[in-house]
Amino acid sequence: MDNKFNRPDKSRLTNPQYFSFMTAFSEQLQIAAFTAAAITSRQAALDEQLTLIDKYLKIQQGSYLSQDIYNADHRGDLAYGTAHSVVLAWAGKEFQPQAEAAEILNRVFKLYRINTGAQYDEEWGLIGNFLSDIQKPEYAAYIQTLGIGVPLQVLQECYTLMKTLIRQRDDELNGKVKGALVQTRRDCDKAYNDVLNIIEAAALMADDPTPYLEFITLWNTALTRYIQQIIDKKGGTSTGTGNSGGTQNSDSPGTTDNPGTGDNPGAGDNPGTGDDPGAGDDPGTGDDPGAGDNPTTPTTPTEPGGGNDDPDNGME
Repeated sequence: MDNKFNRPDKSRLTNPQYFSFMTAFSEQLQIAAFTAAAITSRQAALDEQLTLIDKYLKIQQGSYLSQDIYNADHRGDLAYGTAHSVVLAWAGKEFQPQAEAAEILNRVFKLYRINTGAQYDEEWGLIGNFLSDIQKPEYAAYIQTLGIGVPLQVLQECYTLMKTLIRQRDDELNGKVKGALVQTRRDCDKAYNDVLNIIEAAALMADDPTPYLEFITLWNTALTRYIQQIIDKKGGTSTGTGNSGGTQNSDSPGTTDNPGTGDNPGAGDNPGTGDDPGAGDDPGTGDDPGAGDNPTTPTTPTEPGGGNDDPDNGME
């Protein structure tokens, strides 16, 4: 059995891959056949950093909604729906001049086909163009005839607010969140290495080192499988063994594969921008390696899927 942990370079993992890797280790540690106060305290520090990484990944993928964005979007949806409903109510009727006004204005609504359940950038980008069009002087008399000036004004106010809020969100995405992720990964690495050092020391000094040696061997096996999984996906090669944990080819594994896993919650109340992977299902759980005196197959971290680091802001 191994008495030293393999320690591959994790700096080349994307943030979702890193989160998967560390989550798998924490779960493996929870079912280990040993307990120690020193290990427990460092695992708590590790889990705290994982919680922060999960939060930052959600922000980075645009699924972390502020209440201000939600409220502005909801109010704007109601205003748009009210104006559209009035137009549809008069369209095709025999009453003049309302029917004529409804027919002309409905052409503008049909042109943009706005879905108020779409993702924020898509929906509000279209609403901005829609407002620029329908507020042209030639439509003013028709808007007055149908009495939809008020909901259109509310929609304009919401559009202006949403532009500001989404810009602020993107500034946070491109600045604070990325910096916070770098620092959190450093703190997480420290807690992870502390745990490895404590377990290696216990394997040397404990009266019965068996559970510690078994855990080291199980985790090294999981590491080997995970590294190979990344290599196979990228078509690279691996050299080196032992405590180096091997090295990959010069292509950084998965550097463009960021963001994570999970179903796309971009519909409904519009969470996020782009394809929102969010945290998704808990990554890296793998198969339960069992516990007790005879652990079996270790958990292999699960590599998350692909996406974009920085969703584009589709608003004008």
